[in-house]
Amino acid sequence: PEEFHGDLGQLTEVAAAAGPVPCMRKDFLVDPYQVLEARVAGAGGVLVIVAMLDDAALAALATTALALDLFVLFELFDAGDVARL
Repeated sequence: PEEFHGDLGQLTEVAAAAGPVPCMRKDFLVDPYQVLEARVAGAGGVLVIVAMLDDAALAALATTALALDLFVLFELFDAGDVARL
């Protein structure tokens, strides 16, 4: 919040105003709990930055998101990131 001046309250407001249009939590997610927070805030999906996660964390975030019926947008930087999916 200090760096980008955003918080989950803003996501909740935008998701409510967007109606059927899904909103995405675009954040530095590192824990499945953050995915749950996104769902509670009204997000329809989450951003997962592949390069900053080990394989276990990557799988945990993706599995949690899919179990909560959220879409996952994977941010990939190179062929190595692609190969990990």
